[in-house]
Amino acid sequence: NKVKQNELTNGRDHIRTIKENRLNDTNIISVFDSDLSRTIGIKQDELTDSLIVVQVYYFNVFKDISFYGFTYKGENYKYFTSSAGQIRKKNCKFLRCIHFSFHTLQTRQWWQRAVQRLQKKYLH
Repeated sequence: NKVKQNELTNGRDHIRTIKENRLNDTNIISVFDSDLSRTIGIKQDELTDSLIVVQVYYFNVFKDISFYGFTYKGENYKYFTSSAGQIRKKNCKFLRCIHFSFHTLQTRQWWQRAVQRLQKKYLH
């Protein structure tokens, strides 16, 4: 079992890969303008692979990719988040690792703005 082997080796046994031909015109989604899209530099009306939403059918595969990520076109992706609606539909959002650093100034600013909006909404 690949998942068990990855657990034993702390993710060093293998990294799952999404084949390039699996993404095509029929499975492109729209992303609305948000702090996240601005932070990672997604431009409106342009295709990007900085953010990939994966629909999960098998829990073991989800466990593997959520802990250890996956590769697509030679780039590494890590699990980022799932909204309540995405959880119900068994979808999860992954970011390209180049964007996945809490130490960058832009990401810290994004979190600060998100906290400020929540404070303004719920504390005033």
